[in-house]
Amino acid sequence: MTAHVIMTTVLHSMGRALGRLVAALWLVLLPSACRNDAAPPASRPAPVPGEELRGRARPDPRLQDFYAPDTVQTVQLTISPADLRRMQAVLPERIYVPGSFRWNDITVEGVGIRYKGNSSSSPESPFKRSFLVRFDEFVDKARFLGLRRVALDNGIQFGGLYSEILILEVLADLGVPVPRANYARVYLNGEHMGVYVNVERIDESFLAHHFEDATGVLYEVDLGGPGADFAKIDGGDPWRYAAAFQPKTREETADFRDLAELLAVINDTAEDEIEAKLEQTLELEDFLWTTAVLLLAGAFDQYTGWQPHNFYLYRQPSTGRWSYIPWDLDVGFAPEAFGHIQVLAGWNAAYPLPVVPRPLLERICRNERLLERYRAKADHALERYFTPRRIEERVDALHELIEEDLASDPFPQGRVTAPTDRSHADAVAGIKEFAVARYAKARQELDEKRVSAPIRAEELAAAARRAGGRPSPGPGDRGPSPGEPSSEDPTDLRVVSLSDSRIELVWTSHAKDAAAHIVQRCEGEDNRRFDNHRPVFGPGPSSFTDEDVRGGAIYRYRVYAVFPQPDGQIRASGPCAPVTVRVPEH
Repeated sequence: MTAHVIMTTVLHSMGRALGRLVAALWLVLLPSACRNDAAPPASRPAPVPGEELRGRARPDPRLQDFYAPDTVQTVQLTISPADLRRMQAVLPERIYVPGSFRWNDITVEGVGIRYKGNSSSSPESPFKRSFLVRFDEFVDKARFLGLRRVALDNGIQFGGLYSEILILEVLADLGVPVPRANYARVYLNGEHMGVYVNVERIDESFLAHHFEDATGVLYEVDLGGPGADFAKIDGGDPWRYAAAFQPKTREETADFRDLAELLAVINDTAEDEIEAKLEQTLELEDFLWTTAVLLLAGAFDQYTGWQPHNFYLYRQPSTGRWSYIPWDLDVGFAPEAFGHIQVLAGWNAAYPLPVVPRPLLERICRNERLLERYRAKADHALERYFTPRRIEERVDALHELIEEDLASDPFPQGRVTAPTDRSHADAVAGIKEFAVARYAKARQELDEKRVSAPIRAEELAAAARRAGGRPSPGPGDRGPSPGEPSSEDPTDLRVVSLSDSRIELVWTSHAKDAAAHIVQRCEGEDNRRFDNHRPVFGPGPSSFTDEDVRGGAIYRYRVYAVFPQPDGQIRASGPCAPVTVRVPEH
């Protein structure tokens, strides 16, 4: 198995805790470092039943019912009492346990069920927990109506149970490929767990439904990291983007060169060519619509807003163009967040650049034609979808749809981000208030074509610290280091192949739960100051080939194991005994 297959397999399976670990590892290992704007475009054609072209799956007609707008589905989950206790006992870690999933007359046995999201991770949380159902977790190739996963979101963030649906339905109406969503009343072992947002998961099944060609690599940016802001990483090694961009499909073909090419276009293209080059490499119209809609909805936790994460990138091989797909949109319709993100005051509808560096948004805002294209879309979206009257009517309709089920919801009737909430009606009222203020401010900004100065990312991080938040690791973080000697330490490090251009090492691993092994290196026969050189992802791999060597040099190597912890920290084993290698002269 190749190193990149190992890495992407582990990334795929270990979720957010590993994402934090990967970001920390790569940070230390890097060197210093046209549609008509007057009306919404026509939606893309839905897949034709029976068509199996370029990775498309034959759609089950019942899937339209499962995601039908303005409906409340009934989903029944079954988990044994012992497994349910196990899920609770290991929090904040989120583990899959076996169970069953039932919708209408369809029951799928042997599915994997786990809690989903940070809001579901606290053992003491009184709020309802989100669920993720994975049909092929324990049974290979198992599906439900062609779906690999079903996500049931608790809707307890800023936008409550309404934000995600409000935003996604606007983007879908504009023809942007985004997840489908409605509501679900969820029962666990026969007990009513309340109302959830039933939102389509972005994975292989999503690609098959929404894209003509589903055979490309889908990348997720969950926690951010080097390159997540679309800035280039110096050094020329595309694998350096692995810290931020996790391949979720076609892992065996992901080598990050396509991402490096996209970022080169964004950062290096001459000003007089940037519009044409972006048209060739990016679904530009979709991205401009998405930028406008997320701004008007106050969905700040995105690349287009205040934090470069919670999105996917997908490049269709048949067109060569990338799509930006937003995810985790329950944070909209709030005027400020966490005491330091000024969603209303700091986000200009006529100049959508709240934070720098954001190279793609900077290119759009600096280019007169691109900025005017964006402004036309923002103006259209504001008047068609985000007038106070339209938002009020739509959120009232959604609330009425689930009001009866909310009355029997056994969990707190409010949002975790709004301690003063006394009922879900408070979330509805907050959305209406935001809509009035957002419309007035956006209308004035667009009319006057205002230009504003963005805040720098380091200033935002400082504000987060002052407000008590936890900013993401920065380039100065040193990453993991070996721990104390233990039974999990690697042993028997040795050289099995040597030439003037490569050194192949193997060792014996004793850490079955390790997320990775770190190969350390120093140069010189008497050198004892080891630096982290490369990670080897996964608990099983026990070999590494170093092709970054110089003929005639002397290198010393040692290896240790690392383990992600539920709180995002990293535990490390002790190092193995070092080996010294003299590279032959060329």
